[in-house]
Amino acid sequence: AYQCWGADLPRHVVGEYAVVIHDKSRRRLLLTHDELGLTPLFYAELKDELLVASHIEDVVQLSGVRNLDEEYIADYLSEGRHLGKRTPYTHIHRLLPGQSVVWKDGLLTEQNTWTLTGIQPLRYRDLREYEEQLRFLTAEAINFSIQSKEKVWCELSGGLDSFTVLAFAARLN
Repeated sequence: AYQCWGADLPRHVVGEYAVVIHDKSRRRLLLTHDELGLTPLFYAELKDELLVASHIEDVVQLSGVRNLDEEYIADYLSEGRHLGKRTPYTHIHRLLPGQSVVWKDGLLTEQNTWTLTGIQPLRYRDLREYEEQLRFLTAEAINFSIQSKEKVWCELSGGLDSFTVLAFAARLN
C-alpha cells in the first residue's frame, strides 16, 4: 500500500491499524494509522531519535523521561478527556485521527491524511429513510461477516452495539 499510495495510504486502506514505515530509499519514517485513529500511536523526539509505540507506557519506558504536562492534566481533570495531541508527558505526543507524521533528517512534519470535509453529507427526505438506510447497511455488514449458515454466537458486553449485532445476526441466520 505504501509503495502504491505513499503517505496517502490511510485514504485507501480500510481497517483498524497503526504502522511505522521505514522508507530507506527516501531516508524517512512514516507514522500513520487508520483514519479514525482507533489504533493509537504515540511518539517522542529525543535528540537524533524518534521513539514510537502504540502504548504510551512503552515510550515512557524507552525514553526514561517522566516530565508531566501539568496543563494536559488540568485540562483532563476539568473536561474528563483531552482531544489534542498532548499527553500526560511533556515530550510524548499522540498521533491524531486523520494525521500522519513524517520524520526525515531529524525533522518532524505532520500531514493531514483525511478529513470529514471530503465526505458528502447524506440527504434523505425524512427520518424514516435515514432509519431504513441504517437498517439496510447494518444488515448488509453483518450478513457479509457471517460466513456460513452455521450457528452464530455473539459475546455480549451489555452495550447497544453487541445487542444490535446479535439481533440482526439472529434474523439473518
